[in-house]
Amino acid sequence: MQQATWDKFSTDSVLPTQRVHRWNDYGSETLCNLTVDPCDRETFQATLSRVEFGPLGLISMVSTGARASSGMGGCGEWAVPEKDALLLVLPEEGHGLCLQNHVSIAVAPGDIFFQDLTRPWVHSCLGPMRQLMLKIPFSALLSRVEDPTCLLGVAFSARRPAVAMAADVVRSVHRTLVAEPEGEWHGALSDMVLDTVRLLHQSIASNGGWAQERQQRATVRRDAMRFIINHLDDADLSIASVAAALGVGQRRLQRAFIEAGETPSQFILSQRLDWAARELSRAQGGSRSSILDVAFSVGFNDASHFSRSFARRYGVSPRSYKGTLPL
Repeated sequence: MQQATWDKFSTDSVLPTQRVHRWNDYGSETLCNLTVDPCDRETFQATLSRVEFGPLGLISMVSTGARASSGMGGCGEWAVPEKDALLLVLPEEGHGLCLQNHVSIAVAPGDIFFQDLTRPWVHSCLGPMRQLMLKIPFSALLSRVEDPTCLLGVAFSARRPAVAMAADVVRSVHRTLVAEPEGEWHGALSDMVLDTVRLLHQSIASNGGWAQERQQRATVRRDAMRFIINHLDDADLSIASVAAALGVGQRRLQRAFIEAGETPSQFILSQRLDWAARELSRAQGGSRSSILDVAFSVGFNDASHFSRSFARRYGVSPRSYKGTLPL
């Protein structure tokens, strides 16, 4: 059973001259490329606790007044392997100002706002602050929200019932993981958070234009599928290369596919394996050389990876395959 292991870093254990430097390093690994400028460097103190649950990461942070900023460079290593995430921020103490994408929002305790950890932002709070934060992979948000970027630049006021409920959910998840860290909670808690974000999104979403957006995503998906099928033999075929060829962003490409129930990577893999199955059914015998030829011809550059993927999809190894495609 997976355990919710809490990591903790405090400047109390660091020499005063090294506190800001060490805090920046730990914050950069946890969140993104981070630079903190304290209001008073000599009295600066901060503590951060973090834990992973399901695909998400929960962060509890306490700090004296400071200005934090981030440049480009993607998410930190912790909690989100794909390095693409939004951050849900729930201030519990301290009034702050957040700037991202040329939009500035003022937030108070109990409010909620979102930051894109892959893009530059600035967040300042002149006095002591205490926050709960949720690091949420962009791909996980796409399973609940059509366009997660709509959440950015919005101050979800604590006075609104939906926001107050969402804040209570975040606090409850925090209390639960502190008191009961058993892994059986992880899936249910992460689903609860994602459903809560969906409710926040619905509270601001306008139906106007969504039909047009869906049609545009369908067009992107169709064009991407055609491009992928025509380039399956390219070992370097990836989300990035497909997006570049179509002239769209990687996130837009992901949204277009996930709306249909799969990711671009899953579509690429399934098409390669189906093509490999057809080639194997025509090949004479199941020799190692013929299997390798098929693997390389459909874009695999690792024979072991091909064999494992083939066996997972068809239930038999490439050598034992007899030419019956799955329904």
